[in-house]
Amino acid sequence: MPRGNIEPHKRVAIDPIDFNAKVLKSTCGIDIVWTDILSAHLDYDERSKSVFLFMFPSFCLANIPETGVNDHVNIVQRCWTEIPSPSTIASQEMANFMKEVLLTTHLIFSQFKKARRLFRLADTSTDPLLAILCGHEWPTTFQDWNHRPRRVYDLQDDFPIFKKRLGIINDQIALSRPKGLKELWIRRVYDLQDDFPIFKKRLGIVNDQIALSRPKGLKELWTHDRDKLQWYTFWAVVIIGSSGIVLSICQTGLAAVQVWAIFQVNA
Repeated sequence: MPRGNIEPHKRVAIDPIDFNAKVLKSTCGIDIVWTDILSAHLDYDERSKSVFLFMFPSFCLANIPETGVNDHVNIVQRCWTEIPSPSTIASQEMANFMKEVLLTTHLIFSQFKKARRLFRLADTSTDPLLAILCGHEWPTTFQDWNHRPRRVYDLQDDFPIFKKRLGIINDQIALSRPKGLKELWIRRVYDLQDDFPIFKKRLGIVNDQIALSRPKGLKELWTHDRDKLQWYTFWAVVIIGSSGIVLSICQTGLAAVQVWAIFQVNA
C-alpha cells in the first residue's frame, strides 16, 4: 500500500478548482481509468498519461474497521498486516487508508462543477456509492470522520457567538471583498501532509503534472485562470486588441463617409 515520503517541512497545497478531473482531462490530457485493484488507486502512468482510481468505494466503506479491538477480523484486515491478529493501531491505519480512497475520489470529481458533469456524462459505474462520491455532496453519514472535505464557513450559522470578532478579523484580511458580504470564506484547499498522509506522494505526482501543464488553444485560454499572470495577459491582449480593431473600423468608416461627402460636393 502507498506510503508518502514528502519531506515534513515541505507543505504542498492542492485546490479542487485546480485539482480535478476536468483539468486533468482538458488541460493536462490525462485520462481517468477506473480499476478494480485497490492498491493501484491514484497511480499515475506517465506513458499512457492515465490516473487510476478504485471503482468500488462501497468495498472500502464495508471494510473500514470500527474503533477498538474487534473479535472478528476479516480477510482484508488479515492481508493488511503480517500479524495474525491485527492490533488496534493496524486497524486504524487501514481505516485511514480506506477513508482517504473515498475522500480523494470525491475531491477529483465532486468538488468542481465541470468535473461532476464530466463524471455524469461518462458514468458507467455499478457501485451506487461511486455515483454519490463523484456527483453529489459528501455523505452526511461521513461528516464525523477526520477525513472529510474542506468547506466554506458561514459566520451566522457556524460561529453565532464569535461571529462579530471573526468578522472584524475577516474584514482586515480581506479588504478587497465586495461590501455586504458577511461570510467568512475559507478556500477548500487541502494540505497533502495533513489531509492525505497515506496518498500524499501519489497526489503530489499528479499535482506536479497539473502544475506543469499549460492551456491548449483559445478555448482553454478563455476559461483557464489557474495561472493568473497568463490569464490577465491574455485578457489584456484581447481587450486592447479588440479596442484597436473597433477603432480601426470606425476610422475606416469615417474615411469612407468623408470620401463620399467630397464626391457628392464635386458632383
